[in-house]
Amino acid sequence: MRRVISLAVLLIVFATSLAFAVLNTEPVELDYYFGAWHLPLALLIGIAIVIGAALGVLASIGMVLRSKREAARLRKEVQYTTDNPTNMRAVPINEVS
Repeated sequence: MRRVISLAVLLIVFATSLAFAVLNTEPVELDYYFGAWHLPLALLIGIAIVIGAALGVLASIGMVLRSKREAARLRKEVQYTTDNPTNMRAVPINEVS
């Protein structure tokens, strides 16, 4: 069921994007420091979305790597504790009154 919903959403996004691209074919001028380009509006917006997504991925790489490193450290700690239970400090279990 989840696959069907994902496919339906993907098809809706694709159809909407295609309609947007067909309706916005007028060229716009993109001025930058060294010159200017004349590109269709839909292409320019698509390029901006791709660049934004790439920058978002680059910005999140640090957090992802930090989380993976922490998960590996915790996995190693759990493995060590389960393999060597005698190294754990003996803590008496106190009953709560």
